[in-house]
Amino acid sequence: MSFVYDEDKIMEFLLQNKSEFEEYLLSAAVNVRDKIEEILLIGNVDLLNNAHKLVRYIVEQNETDLVAFAEQEGVTWATHSLTLSFKLEWIQALRRTLWTFLYKFEQEKKAFIEDSKVFFDLEKIVNEKVDVFLKSFSSVTPIIKTN
Repeated sequence: MSFVYDEDKIMEFLLQNKSEFEEYLLSAAVNVRDKIEEILLIGNVDLLNNAHKLVRYIVEQNETDLVAFAEQEGVTWATHSLTLSFKLEWIQALRRTLWTFLYKFEQEKKAFIEDSKVFFDLEKIVNEKVDVFLKSFSSVTPIIKTN
């Protein structure tokens, strides 16, 4: 496969396409898009800037900062009573957007070959099925039995 993981070039590509990335992300997270301003005003949480920070940690494979950021964001989001479904929609949209832009990055390289397309097609199929599971899994309300 021709895909070469060059984090500097990927980050450069993502920064050059920052506006398009944000637009795509917001179109993928319909319910979140409507609440972006409210979350910023009420909770002082800048979802778009945080999305870019998260993507940077992922691309750079910076697990230490990734985990610390996840914990920080988890606490912040929990204090604002955001539903699990809402949180998952945002994370799923972010993941889909990142994969879409990794695909675009790969396409722009002159070495893009059919194997690359197969890889990205497979990624889309697998991740969509995982998303279906996560969405269904997280939307179930537990039934508590009392004696």
